[in-house]
Amino acid sequence: MRPTPALLALRGPLRVVLADAARLAEQVDATRTGRAGPIRIPATTYPQVATFIAEAIAEYAARYPGAPLPTRVPIGTATVYDALARGEIDITAGVPPAGYGFASAPLYEVRVVALGPGISGGTIDVRELADRPLAVLSADYQSRRELDAALRAEHLVPLIAYEDVHPEALIVLARRGVAVAVVVSDALPLDPGMPIAELRHHGKPLGGRLSLLWRDETTLSTSARRFRDVILETAATGARVPVKRRAHAASRPRRRQASRAR
Repeated sequence: MRPTPALLALRGPLRVVLADAARLAEQVDATRTGRAGPIRIPATTYPQVATFIAEAIAEYAARYPGAPLPTRVPIGTATVYDALARGEIDITAGVPPAGYGFASAPLYEVRVVALGPGISGGTIDVRELADRPLAVLSADYQSRRELDAALRAEHLVPLIAYEDVHPEALIVLARRGVAVAVVVSDALPLDPGMPIAELRHHGKPLGGRLSLLWRDETTLSTSARRFRDVILETAATGARVPVKRRAHAASRPRRRQASRAR
């Protein structure tokens, strides 16, 4: 058997195709065994969430040496569910939304809280914020939308003094007495340094149970499934320090009621 001139002319491209096929087979095997594969999670500006996820990443890296670490995708908390549904991210944390049908597992409770001038801790109804200057997150964040919905239900228009995507900027304004910062409890620094009040609407706290969410088991890579399991184990071991304890310590010198926010 002799190769024809036409086959000889294709020898170079065929070698490239066969080499690519070999590399593809290797990549498929690496993804199947967890040595490769995407772990896409949304970026966060929340200090406590970032610390919690970093602890999970460190545990994952120790448990699976050489495995790919998660990559961050910049997405606001209000649009993260659409990104998960479209397959732009693999795992996220949030209060389970209605109408999506994601798989989920509970992590811990989160609350929308207020701190700053005139806030003495304990609880405060959203109606008491109507005439106060507020420092809030942008409308891309779920906690901001929940606050706006509660105010609209009372036919109130908030006095927005400052808006940002970085909760730490809102905390600075609260500390300096410029405005009341409204954030989710996970956005608080480890030591807020001032009393924290849990926001309520008709006696019901704003917020809910934070859960880990993913589309379904079949859409997760092996590495993403392993990282999901590490996150859930990290939450179960209590690696995250409750905000309630820190808020109590910050408020004690003022002899005020400790915050119930976590």
